[in-house]
Amino acid sequence: NEALTRYIKIAGTTALLTPDNIQHLFPMISLTTDAAFTLFYNNQERVGELFADIKVPFLVNDFLASIIMEEVINDKIYDENIITFDLETVAKQLKNDFPKVDVSKYLLQGETQYYYGKMNWMKMKETVEKMLSVNDEALTANMLNDLAWAIFAYSDDKICLQAALTWSTKSLEMEKLAVHYNTYANLLHKIGDTKNAIPWEEKALKMASDAEKVDFQDFLAKMKAGTPTWN
Repeated sequence: NEALTRYIKIAGTTALLTPDNIQHLFPMISLTTDAAFTLFYNNQERVGELFADIKVPFLVNDFLASIIMEEVINDKIYDENIITFDLETVAKQLKNDFPKVDVSKYLLQGETQYYYGKMNWMKMKETVEKMLSVNDEALTANMLNDLAWAIFAYSDDKICLQAALTWSTKSLEMEKLAVHYNTYANLLHKIGDTKNAIPWEEKALKMASDAEKVDFQDFLAKMKAGTPTWN
């Protein structure tokens, strides 16, 4: 990194902002203190054009925000001594430190991860709903499915379960996978709609991989017997 820092300092901004240089530099950025991070941060418009030229599949803002997230936010998310994730305080800190990067989407994802880790399902539900209200495409189908499954597995709260059913429905609209049908069926079963859950679990089983079939067969048998599929 010291050699790279010296190279960036000697070469100068104009010479560095070429497709070849950007392609080599961006995989090497891991910290906000990296010289290449500063180069990208201060020249986002030009770097964005170069990203398009070399077909990088994400925006410069999102790339920089992910570096900030990894360095600044993740420590707070996984620190067992932190009882409350103070989104407002963190947002103010990041706006002051990195005013040229929009980290709002990542902050909400971080807050979601925090409450997931704390198993605070109501707070997690509220954060996911806030995130989706800002950007309906903020979460992938697999992310929605994983969050819905966590609530199915660990929460008995009816409001949380209904929210999870909504996320599960959305995940199926986005991507029809056996595991998504399985989550949807199990949520229906847990909220008491076992009659409708069974055909969805049968559909999941038909689409299932060999690795998934054992669990899905067990879920289906329990649904038909009217017994819980959760612990």
